[in-house]
Amino acid sequence: MSVSEVFAQQLINGISVGMMYGLMAIGLTLIYGIMELINFAHFSIFVVGAFTALEILTRASSGATMVGTPAASVLPIMIFAFLGAIIVPGILGLGLERMLRAFRGATGVGPMIASLGVAYVLSDALMLIKGPQNFLFPSPIPRLSWAFGNVQLRLKEVMVWVVCILMMFVLYFIVWKTPLGRAMRATRDDAEAAQMMGVEVDKIRAFTFFVSSALAGVAGLVFGLYYGQINFRSGYGIGLRAFTASVLGGIGNPLGSVVGGVIIGLIEAIGGQIIGVGWTAIIVFSLLIITLLFLPNGLFGSQVGRRA
Repeated sequence: MSVSEVFAQQLINGISVGMMYGLMAIGLTLIYGIMELINFAHFSIFVVGAFTALEILTRASSGATMVGTPAASVLPIMIFAFLGAIIVPGILGLGLERMLRAFRGATGVGPMIASLGVAYVLSDALMLIKGPQNFLFPSPIPRLSWAFGNVQLRLKEVMVWVVCILMMFVLYFIVWKTPLGRAMRATRDDAEAAQMMGVEVDKIRAFTFFVSSALAGVAGLVFGLYYGQINFRSGYGIGLRAFTASVLGGIGNPLGSVVGGVIIGLIEAIGGQIIGVGWTAIIVFSLLIITLLFLPNGLFGSQVGRRA
């Protein structure tokens, strides 16, 4: 492969990985935008979504490979896996929001530490239930690809792009084009005033947790389909990168989070090709430190309004 072809291939790889980071980062930034909470349980909910989809896909395949599954059978299988990756994490998100109500009005880092505790509980529970090993992720997605010289664009990469962009537009529509979204923005700007105007703040926050956790679950499904395997620790690495993407793009800004995720994905793909994969984590988290020092509101600024 020529240098330009290697660059083009790594560009495709970087965008795909970055879209996954962005999909998870949207959920993180949504919670921060409404409640100013960094939800570390998001990392483990991501893995719960992946394992839920894994269970559905495994039962659908009856332990056999799903490659070559008839196209008519692929769609219902993927719909069930997609719904499972939304509903189960979403219910966990509702439970987490209910638990965090005990910290309503509290100052300091109590809610964030509580979310970290929940993350460890979920992670260790998955390890005890499923085991510490890697699990192969069956996939009904055909192994199609398009060749541009020596550059390959695979169907699963197109799937990552489509799902991420679709989720981003759905979220945009909900937040900016619906009465529910107007209530979410009012809660973000001033929860007390919103409540006085008749907004049911507790329900809005619960809905926000549901949507955020559902996005994490979908990201887990996409991660499993893309890499072909999952384990109970998978959420930590991608979660920290998703958090970095949120900070880089402007935590509280969904579009910025996706752009931040793509930037990190490109750093890992292209940087890994040039200087080695081992150095990319150093570059990514150095970027996090630099962003916090010199651009604390991120590249696109935060859309978070301070609550009264």
